[in-house]
Amino acid sequence: MKDMEKRIIKTLCTKASNKQLVHRQALASFELLKTVLKLVAKSLNDQVCRVDKHVVVEYVERSEHEVGITFSGDTLIFLFHSNAFKLPDDHFLLATPYVREDGNRKYYGLIHAYNFLSDSMKMRRMNDLGPLISRLLINGEGHHFAEGGTGLSMPLTENGLDEAILKSWVERLMIHAMDMDLVIADFTDFREITVMELEGLRNELRLQTSKRLGFRPS
Repeated sequence: MKDMEKRIIKTLCTKASNKQLVHRQALASFELLKTVLKLVAKSLNDQVCRVDKHVVVEYVERSEHEVGITFSGDTLIFLFHSNAFKLPDDHFLLATPYVREDGNRKYYGLIHAYNFLSDSMKMRRMNDLGPLISRLLINGEGHHFAEGGTGLSMPLTENGLDEAILKSWVERLMIHAMDMDLVIADFTDFREITVMELEGLRNELRLQTSKRLGFRPS
């Protein structure tokens, strides 16, 4: 029994302690992201409204762990996951000296970035899709990297996140979202609908709408 107790205490003082540290670092990064999103939204909105008052850039806080920025017809939603995750066994970082010299460095907190149509939120079109376009990973030392499509990833950086890094990431996500135009679905996809579907269309546009391309994390 003593051996089991010692093993439990050792795990709590090492792995569990590190996971708590990862959580605190990732949460602090998410709080900083909130500040950056507010600043970006205000700056862009002030400038754009001088040209067209109908084009609004707005920061939205949906919950403690879910925030977003709405612009044109797009909304970026950022979700903070409260758990710490271990890198998968086939992840390239596990074979690097960086992780080999400290096993705690393979645990990360996650911030996911999704791209939704603004009307999907406004009109509560529950069938609409929002692709994951990037995600930010932060470990217990505050070191970080980002996964995503072309131009949306960031290499591992052995420094803490700051406003400039997050602002650059957010701006690249916004450009990516605006470059992804809606494409009309094939005519044959919607040749027939049921009476029940028609009833649903009277209340909301239930023909599933989404951007064409997302990012599927490895």
